[in-house]
Amino acid sequence: MSDGIWSAASGAMNQLAMLDMCANNIANASTPGYKTEQIVFKELMVGAAQRRDVRLSQVAQTSSDITAAGSMATGRGLDVAFTGEGFFKVKVGDTEQYTRVGSFEVSKEGHLVDKSGADMLDRSGAPILVAREAKAVEISADGTVTADGNKAGQLGVVTFDKGSMLERAEGQRYRANAATGVAREIDAKLSTGALEQSNASPVRSMVDIVSAVRGFEVCEKAVEAFRDADMRAAQAIMKT
Repeated sequence: MSDGIWSAASGAMNQLAMLDMCANNIANASTPGYKTEQIVFKELMVGAAQRRDVRLSQVAQTSSDITAAGSMATGRGLDVAFTGEGFFKVKVGDTEQYTRVGSFEVSKEGHLVDKSGADMLDRSGAPILVAREAKAVEISADGTVTADGNKAGQLGVVTFDKGSMLERAEGQRYRANAATGVAREIDAKLSTGALEQSNASPVRSMVDIVSAVRGFEVCEKAVEAFRDADMRAAQAIMKT
């Protein structure tokens, strides 16, 4: 079988992965705090032991475009949007995760939590406790949480050397890894009573979908061409 068919097949698989990514970006174009996903490909060489130069590519990982998007006013005291870089710290199980979605609630236990019920952490990494009987809970521009005018804590905000390499966890949360570098504490700069919007562009995603479809069609035709060539070669051998 011709080596070229494997290169064409791997290209087709990559285009399918691109289509899935674009569809996900479009689906989250109106999701607050969503960051556009991008695919990072890597090139492989196979058959080197046989001195064949067969190059394939595959999806190495996805990265996120962490560019800040515009914000939309909500007027809600527990909604905040970043005006610059940074991620909020969230406790999920025994791990620390990160998010730019600044829509919070107070749990029945009096903890400041995100929409999924995960504890938001302060600068020291501890949960932020709010008096359950408090009637007015608000967050200021520097991340300070107050309950009926009394300070309850301050949201922990961090940044990374390579924030685009954060691994997406559940929802709009991320996990750090060796590629991101160590989380560094920074001062929060927030817009109060607002939520950061998605930075996904439906128009750009549609353009990427058209490009991926065309790329898939090219790879599909290449696979068919190599297959036909193999069949003709096999038939010729059988006739000899």
